[in-house]
Amino acid sequence: MIGRIASELTSTRVSDRVVPTNNRTARLTLVASAAMAFLAVLALSAALAAAILGAGWKATLETSTTIRLMGEGEELERAIAVTLDILATVPGARNAEHLDMAAQADLLAPWLGAAFPETALPPARMITLKDEMTEANRAALVARLAAEVPGATFENHGAWRDPLIETAVSVRNLGGVAVALSLLAQSVLVMLAASAALAANRGVIETLRLIGATHGYIRKAFVRRITLRVGLGALIGTMAGAALLLILPEGSVALAPTGWGWAILPTIPFVAMIASFAATRATANHMLTELT
Repeated sequence: MIGRIASELTSTRVSDRVVPTNNRTARLTLVASAAMAFLAVLALSAALAAAILGAGWKATLETSTTIRLMGEGEELERAIAVTLDILATVPGARNAEHLDMAAQADLLAPWLGAAFPETALPPARMITLKDEMTEANRAALVARLAAEVPGATFENHGAWRDPLIETAVSVRNLGGVAVALSLLAQSVLVMLAASAALAANRGVIETLRLIGATHGYIRKAFVRRITLRVGLGALIGTMAGAALLLILPEGSVALAPTGWGWAILPTIPFVAMIASFAATRATANHMLTELT
């Protein structure tokens, strides 16, 4: 496969003259392939960011559990102490930590504002822990809390954790679909460009046949010219997309790839060229057969 592509893309001075190098179709092909590659970079980056974000949410929230305690004064302090004592005896309940009013206010600051007074918060305290308990131990803990700490609520955040993870997975899948659609649209564009180029050069093709040129010789000229043009456009679009990701301001959505994610972006021009090669070759074979 690679050898065939390399053979088709090999330049010869005579075959290069078969296809005009400067016309409207050529320029539109270059611009369109650049635009498709640019969109593919953004879609792929969004998919990678969503996958990383979803994995982070799952790893962080899957074992995150909160116990909410209601009450006032000495009653609330006693509930906190009893709950921490219970957690210390439950296998798998790790890193239990009591959040005082100041810590709770800090957690709520992004939503309520830093100036929101602590005294306006409801009379509740939170205990956070890392949940590595078995189902049996978790059920026993809930039962003990109900019996020994009235008003305690055990929350594993599943009600809002799972939708968040599902949303990240959906964004990742949509990004993959967008990349596939951009490649499909580019292939269709290439087929149209190849058809237009072959139709516009019908006279040249008939003349070449009269002097003994084969389908393979004529096809090679068109395949090489269009495939390299698409590759150049895709390279420009990929570089433009990567530059945009690099200049995104800090604190914005983490759309730019990290680590190995950057290594995937350079594959976009190569994938575009392979898709263009296949589309142009099939179209050229079909058109040349019809013109026979």
